[in-house]
Amino acid sequence: MIRSPALLLAAFVGVVALVLHARRRGAFQAVFRFLPVPFWCYLLPMLGTTAGLFPSDAPLYGALSRYLLPFCLALLLVSADLSAVARLGARALGVMAFSVAGIVLGAVFGFVLFQDRLPEDAWKSVGALSGSWIGGSANMLALKEALSVPDAIFAPVIVTDTLLAYAWMAFLIAGAGFQKRFDAWNAAAVPTFGLAGVSPAPTARPGFRAAPLLAAIGAAGFSIFLGDRLPALGTAVTHATWTVLIVTSLSLALSFVPAFSTAGGLTEKWGATILYILLASMGARARFTDIFQSPRFLALGVVWLAVHGLALLAAARFLRAPLALLATASQACVGGPVSAPIVAAVYHPSLAALGLLLAVLGNVLGSYVGFLTAHLCRWAAG
Repeated sequence: MIRSPALLLAAFVGVVALVLHARRRGAFQAVFRFLPVPFWCYLLPMLGTTAGLFPSDAPLYGALSRYLLPFCLALLLVSADLSAVARLGARALGVMAFSVAGIVLGAVFGFVLFQDRLPEDAWKSVGALSGSWIGGSANMLALKEALSVPDAIFAPVIVTDTLLAYAWMAFLIAGAGFQKRFDAWNAAAVPTFGLAGVSPAPTARPGFRAAPLLAAIGAAGFSIFLGDRLPALGTAVTHATWTVLIVTSLSLALSFVPAFSTAGGLTEKWGATILYILLASMGARARFTDIFQSPRFLALGVVWLAVHGLALLAAARFLRAPLALLATASQACVGGPVSAPIVAAVYHPSLAALGLLLAVLGNVLGSYVGFLTAHLCRWAAG
């Protein structure tokens, strides 16, 4: 098993390089048309962890999320089209409401369906998991304390959360290859996300080609420095949350500089490369064999996410929402502030900011809605 941080990072970079090389090969074009590059960058390390090649927990993983994610966000957002994000406002909130409602309904329905096969007080652990799937891990830990969840029934929740959350993330990433067909089928109201090439951008002067890269690096470094020094606000806003909020704000402010917007393709290329490496490190945190450790909670979780998915489909039809927005809102709930911008950026870099904002909203609501969900399960159980 590879445990050296340097070798682990080299392995993830190698996986990304291999996938990018395969994408350019004609024989694999059909495969990548349905399962895009991010999906393979995520899946292959997961297979490596299952086979014992990578550890499921290593200091490198947290370090990459802590320090590499701000650089990724800065590079992706420095040339963002804010007008496109603004046009998603009301519809985005509506889809997020459906997403949260789907988590609550899925929790109650799944618990009622499996309550006879679950241990006593399982409603408490379901409430804790709902906090995670609305706001993130901090909410889950807060609810564990608030609901006095016994360790014996909390451990299976950790396995279920880890396995299904990453599996759901992989499912959403894979969906990026189908968004055009889905949106056409749904007659979705798809805004222009500021894609490079939609309209010809002015050519940057040679002296300014490196300016957006340097500005993004500076914004990320300053955000990490300041985020570590700002106070945490309960469980909703941690030091990492501050860092992501600051780097997002700075990068979006820089996007108003005309000289930076002319090099969007350059910054997006670097940002996408870092994004793929982050996905590889996230994929390595889960293994398929975890499925056998908590089959009952896992079965409940599968039903739970199925109901959540149905709620998203309802949002799609009722709000004519594009698949990119559905995936972003879903990952904002199930994944949280770290992974929501990543999944959003897989669909298009301009959505990374929206992914973060929706995830922060879920983070704020998670403990309250999770507490409500727990007691709804208790009430439904009679």
